[in-house]
This record gives sequence, structure tokens and C-alpha cells, in this order.
Amino acid sequence: THDYRLGERGKRIEERFWNAATLSVFLSTKAWILPPEYLILHSVIHQNIHHVYNNGIREFYDIQRIARTFKGTIDWNRLISLADQTGLHRSLILTLTLTDRITGSGLMEEIQKTASLTAVSPDYVRYALEEITREKREKSVIAWLSFSRPCPRFWVRTILLNTFINRELMAERYRIRPDSPMIWLYYLFRVFILLVREGPGLVHNYFRFHKTG
Repeated sequence: THDYRLGERGKRIEERFWNAATLSVFLSTKAWILPPEYLILHSVIHQNIHHVYNNGIREFYDIQRIARTFKGTIDWNRLISLADQTGLHRSLILTLTLTDRITGSGLMEEIQKTASLTAVSPDYVRYALEEITREKREKSVIAWLSFSRPCPRFWVRTILLNTFINRELMAERYRIRPDSPMIWLYYLFRVFILLVREGPGLVHNYFRFHKTG
């Protein structure tokens, strides 16, 4: 699973996915199959949450294909409601907007025939498009910030997601009980380690790649 960046919310989302899946036969093999609304939301999570759009364009064409394959049967209002309930509304709208723009599929116009969508900030669209075309970053997400110019919200969000991981992962990584009060000291220790390990490279690369300001 990929719930480590969403913490407890990620686990609840994963549980909803399992509950929505139905056992069927795929290529002569029994498999759990998700409804199309969940397939789209899975691509949204993968592209927006896990890769911050620095993952190429395959996911957008996957969404286009899902929309085309299940045209007329996708309940867009259900998908929007699901995104609202899981705190992924803006991620969904941004990803659908990018899908429409990249694939030229007219997806947003199709959705708006039956569902109401809120507009996404042009700044988010512009930043996401820059990340899509940017060379794939190194494994270190913190170091990646030095190569890009995201808006302050993306800076804060990315740093927090990679620093304050959920308690279960902290407990496993630092071998401490998740319910121990001492775990908060390990969070401070983690901040210190990340600063020591990533800080110099972050500063160096920022000035190296942004000499013009």
C-alpha cells in the first residue's frame, strides 16, 4: 500500500477501496475489481499525493481510458462525493483538469453535464504542468524542492508529509512503541537528521539552479 503519506486517513481510504471492490474473474483469474470511480481516484492519489505530478503523463491517459471505457456508467457525482469524504476534492479537480488539458479528451465538459465542479487555481495548474515536464527527481523529496519553484503551500505540504510520517511507520523505523510519549522526541530527532542530511544539498542546489533568482 501507499498509505504512509496520508497516515491514518490513508488507512481509512484503503479500507474504503477494499469495501468497494468486488470479486470477479479477470483473464481467467479471480481478482478484486474496483468500480471506475475508485479506479480514477486511485490514479489521482498516485499522481497527486505520491508523486506531486512528477511522474510523467501515463496516469492521465489511464484516467482518459477509464472515462472512455465506462462512458455513460461513471457516476461523477459519486466520485466527487467520495473525494470530498476523503479530503481529496482539490486533488481530484486538479488531476481531472490536467487530464482534460493533456489528452484533449473534453473530459471536463463531459463531467459538467451531470456534475458541478469548482474551478482550480491557475497557479496549481501551472505548477503541476511544470512538474510533469520536469526531469524526474531523485528519491529524496526534500532535495527535490531545491530544483523546483512550487508555491509556498506545496513547500509546506511536501516537507510536512515527509517529516511527520504516521506513528506506526515511526515506531517501525525507530523501534519504539507507537503509543509511547517518547515518540515525539523521535520526531524531533527526525527533523534534526533530515536537516543535517538534506540541508546542505538543499541550499547548494537551490543557488546552483536558481542563480537568476
